[in-house]
Amino acid sequence: MGRFILGSSAGPLAVLTSLLVFGCTSLSSEYPPPDPLPAQYTVCEVSSDCQVVEFGCCPCTGHVRAVAKSQVYAALDRYMEVCEEDSCTHVGCCSWEATCDDGVCGKKQIEPCGAT
Repeated sequence: MGRFILGSSAGPLAVLTSLLVFGCTSLSSEYPPPDPLPAQYTVCEVSSDCQVVEFGCCPCTGHVRAVAKSQVYAALDRYMEVCEEDSCTHVGCCSWEATCDDGVCGKKQIEPCGAT
C-alpha cells in the first residue's frame, strides 16, 4: 500500500488508484507519529493550508494527523510506517476534514468510524 493523504481534492477513485500504484517507500523508524505532531509540521493560516494524512501502511490504523500541506511529504518521510505485506482491513475507518485553529492544523471527524 502507499501513502494515505485524506481529504484530497482528487476524487476518491483517483486517490485510491494512487494509493495502489505507489508503494510505501519510507524507511522511517519514528512510527507511530506523535500526537500532536511537532509544530514545524502543523503551521497554518486557514484550513485549506492543511491536509489529513494517514501514517500507517493500511488505511484506518488510527494514526491520522493533520499536517500543513507544505510539510506533508517531510512528515511522511519521518513518521510513515515501514510497509511489508498488505494485510489490511478497513475496520474502524473514519472520515476527517482538515481544520486550522489558532495557527495549528487539526482535524474534525465528519462521519462516524466504520461508516465509510
